[in-house]
Amino acid sequence: MRDETILALCVLTASAAGYGPPERLLAQSEPSAAEVIDRVLQAYGGLPALRSVESYRQEGMLVASRDGAHGRVYRVSRGAARLSVLVDYPGRSEIRLLEDGSAWRGVDIESLADVEGPLRGAMVLQGARANLPWLLDDFRDATTLEGATEGRTALVVRIADDLILRVFVDDETGHIVRSESELESLPGMAGFATDYSDFRLVEDILVAFHEETFASGYHTATTLIESVEFNPVGGRARLPMPQGGR
Repeated sequence: MRDETILALCVLTASAAGYGPPERLLAQSEPSAAEVIDRVLQAYGGLPALRSVESYRQEGMLVASRDGAHGRVYRVSRGAARLSVLVDYPGRSEIRLLEDGSAWRGVDIESLADVEGPLRGAMVLQGARANLPWLLDDFRDATTLEGATEGRTALVVRIADDLILRVFVDDETGHIVRSESELESLPGMAGFATDYSDFRLVEDILVAFHEETFASGYHTATTLIESVEFNPVGGRARLPMPQGGR
């Protein structure tokens, strides 16, 4: 009995001195996924302000890494399941449409064709990325904490059975600084990533105006957002007619 008492005193003394904190204290030092999500939503303007946004329109410039071509990019997002994107280069263009799990792709409206399989999965993940940070609140029950390293905490969001979006949150600011997409059924498709920077307030909501995109570790493009409009109406809620692909 005396030996057990001495041992207990030694453990308590070591913990107090910083040589081995009890496990319960270590567990308290790591936030839960819900706490990280709440911190992100607050950093981006708070949930009431974010929930006032039903859709948004972005316009900007995209510079392709492969050939340095400069194009205009337009995005209209209405939640993770509804995204319209036009990239319009001089002489060529591309449209991508995502609507409740169905996807289409083409150089103009007339040429749009159904997209299936891995390409459709990639477009679903693109819609999920475009709906950050709203996605984190929508998919709370499907989000887990992966861990923290180098000042960033990683959240894993399961979008569908084989679609995963990994979101990296800056521990100091609560900003989403990187996202990585995974298509588990095809490991070769894993590797789409976006780095976010140049955060600015638009109508009290935080928006990243600078994106660097990667595929399989290779830098593919730089996107510089020039304008953001929340809840656009009329013609502003639709993509413009492409000029490059006509």
